[in-house]
Amino acid sequence: MGCDGSALLAGILFLRKSLTCYTLGQNESTAIVMLENQVGADAVANEQIPTLELSIIMPCLNEAETLATCIGKARDYLEQQKIAGEVLIADNGSSDGSQEIATNSGARVVTILERGL
Repeated sequence: MGCDGSALLAGILFLRKSLTCYTLGQNESTAIVMLENQVGADAVANEQIPTLELSIIMPCLNEAETLATCIGKARDYLEQQKIAGEVLIADNGSSDGSQEIATNSGARVVTILERGL
């Protein structure tokens, strides 16, 4: 994945309030819809309605080498800009410990069951 500032951590940014998506192709749009549905269902199941302004979503498949750095940069951005946000890792079946790294770095991990999105 890598973290170059020009693409803001190579993640997909979207504003939760308006659900405006940025830099999405067809596959990414499908993944966002699936992820948003899953996150919404999880919030309802837990009786929690998130009060977030921005979610930074990073697709992940075996990104153990760079994930902590990327999450740290995203969290720093949210803090510097005073944005109520989250870093959400859309994991597609990592087997290198990426999920644990993400959780330990303060991100929320959502498992995406359908491979290749």
